[in-house]
Amino acid sequence: MKRFQLSIALVLAILLLASCAARAPRSGALTILDSDAYDGLIVAQAALTEAKQQFALGELPPSAKDVINKAGAAYNVARASWLTWRDGLAAGRGDEAAKFKLVADVALLTAAVAAVFKLKGGAQP
Repeated sequence: MKRFQLSIALVLAILLLASCAARAPRSGALTILDSDAYDGLIVAQAALTEAKQQFALGELPPSAKDVINKAGAAYNVARASWLTWRDGLAAGRGDEAAKFKLVADVALLTAAVAAVFKLKGGAQP
C-alpha cells in the first residue's frame, strides 16, 4: 500500500511539473508552480480542518488521529518548502533543489490527504 501511495505521489509530482508550462499563473503568484502549490496547500488545509472537526465530534474512528496527525505534519513540511522556494525565487535565487523538494513535499502531502479522504469514506471535494 505504501508503495502504491508513493507511486501516486510521484505521478502527481510529475504532472505538477508538467503543468507549469501549460497556462499563466494566477494573480499574485510568481509562477505556475507557485500558484499550484498554493492551491494544493489551501485544499489540504481545508481537508485537515474538516477531518479534525469530524474527529472531535466522534464521526471518525480513534485510529484516524494518527492519519490526521501525519497529514498535518506533511502539510507543515510542504508549506515550509513552498515558503523557502518562493522566498528564494522572489529574491532572484531560483534554486532547482528547493523547487524539486517543494514538488516532492507537495506530492507526499497529496498522498497524506488522500489517506484522510479514505477515512471519510473516500469522498473528496
